This record gives sequence, C-alpha cells and structure tokens, in this order.
Amino acid sequence: MADSVFTFAGGTRTFDRGSSRTATREYLTALFSSRIALFDGAMGTMIQKHKLEEDQYRGERYKDWDGPLLKGNNDLLCLTQPQIIKDIHLQYLEAGAQLLGTNTFSATTVAMADYNMGTPEMV
Repeated sequence: MADSVFTFAGGTRTFDRGSSRTATREYLTALFSSRIALFDGAMGTMIQKHKLEEDQYRGERYKDWDGPLLKGNNDLLCLTQPQIIKDIHLQYLEAGAQLLGTNTFSATTVAMADYNMGTPEMV
C-alpha cells in the first residue's frame, strides 16, 4: 500500500497504510514511554463548523439516494467529503496530536440502519 506523508508544525510523518500490528505496537510503546501522547479531538464539532448541507453529505456518490436524508451522517463524509475529513485530521496534527482516531464513531450496521445503510452493499 502507498504511504501517506503529512507535514505539520511538529515535522513530517509518514504513515504506511499497510503497517503491521507489530510496527504499530512498537510505535505506540515508544510514544507512550517517552511522553504524554495527545489524541485528536471532537470530530463532530469540527465537522459542524463546515455547515454542510444535504447535497454535501450526499456528494456525487449518493446524489440520487432514494432513502432518508443523509445530513448528519458524519461517518458518510469519509466517502463523500474525504478532503474535509483529511483537513480536520491535519488540523489536529498541526495542533500537536500524535494519534488520530477514525471518523467512524457510529459506522455500525445498527447506526447506519437509521439511514437505510445498514448493510455493506448499501454503502
């Protein structure tokens, strides 16, 4: 898999999307042994700052979605507005975070069922 390189105030980091669990464990062990680690913050709050409308939640991929309104389905933005999610994560890196969570707070079949997206073929 391709590497992703992010440059931020604290320097440059390369993230290998195909990293093994061992490499991840080694990184976290070294990080936690050397300092207090900072995790990113509230994704929902950062997303709300963009004041997205229904068509932006739908994006091109779901522009003809024949289901409930998708506005508020923040997890869907990973697919329909990936640049917004990437920009939010970069802001957290620039603020000093060493760890980033995914934007999948409610990306479960139960939560996605609220949008008639509870099965993999729907997404």
